Amino acid sequence: MSYNRYRNKSAIVSNARIENNRFSGVVDLDAKLKDGPQYTNTDGNAGLDYTAITTQFNSLTSSYMPMQYFQTNLQNHAGVSGATVWAHPGATSNFETLLGTAANGNLTAANKFDTSQFDNPSTYSIRPSSFPGLTGGCLWYAMSMWTVSGYSMSHLGTAFLNFRTIKATGSNGLRSLFAPTMFRPTEAFVVHGSGSNKPNLYQERHIDPRAGTYFSSEAEPSSNGYHTSTGTKMSLSDGIWGYRSGQHRLDGSGENGVNLAAPSSTQGQKCYGISNFNSTDSSANDIFWGDSVYYNQSGLRLLLWTVYT
Repeated sequence: MSYNRYRNKSAIVSNARIENNRFSGVVDLDAKLKDGPQYTNTDGNAGLDYTAITTQFNSLTSSYMPMQYFQTNLQNHAGVSGATVWAHPGATSNFETLLGTAANGNLTAANKFDTSQFDNPSTYSIRPSSFPGLTGGCLWYAMSMWTVSGYSMSHLGTAFLNFRTIKATGSNGLRSLFAPTMFRPTEAFVVHGSGSNKPNLYQERHIDPRAGTYFSSEAEPSSNGYHTSTGTKMSLSDGIWGYRSGQHRLDGSGENGVNLAAPSSTQGQKCYGISNFNSTDSSANDIFWGDSVYYNQSGLRLLLWTVYT
């Protein structure tokens, strides 16, 4: 039987040979990374104190809280050094107008991302992942979410998005999550906050082998991982921060027809994040958290962060 790349879901890497019925140099596209350094604390939680982070984030209840206060609270309660916020997307900024700033880990306003962390992967190298039940040694980022109502906000929790096929080498960082534009398989480890419909501090993992994402097929990132070299915007158009089980090719531009909207029993009930997936941006204010949708969150708070070596 002839070799079929699509049936076998594998590929022959450059300069490899097939001989003696042995597939030398064949890479399984669905394979998980088994090696790589592991970072743990006494709880075995990737060096992160999930309880302390979630409990502290639960206490942030004022919608008028300055953006830099989120970074201070994260660093003081993460349990590791190097925990750093790199973006504060907001409902009104969507993605194509998420603006870059050289914040050096101290973002002072919402609707911004820190270009210095994208531009310097040797300085901001992502610490290899080690989340309970997920593939270890990978690149990842965390997404902490709050709903907002008037002067108050409520913490839904944090979803840790693990890029299971991208190994953390010690010299790669955020740009590898966005450039080049391509499909990236993902897993998710979720810790729920006091505002979730799950119990506070409840943890769950999602390892559907079909799950993955394009941030957006219309992102058109430069080599630094965002759309323009000057950092004037994150993406050319649209985008998705998040995870969806039961689906492959989650795509911020809608080219593949899969986004975070309308979770169902047939398409995957577990969705986390926010979408901006078409020209109308109709869902940019909607938060997807587990099997719940919070509509029209015009003042939502979304914190994107990771830990550097």
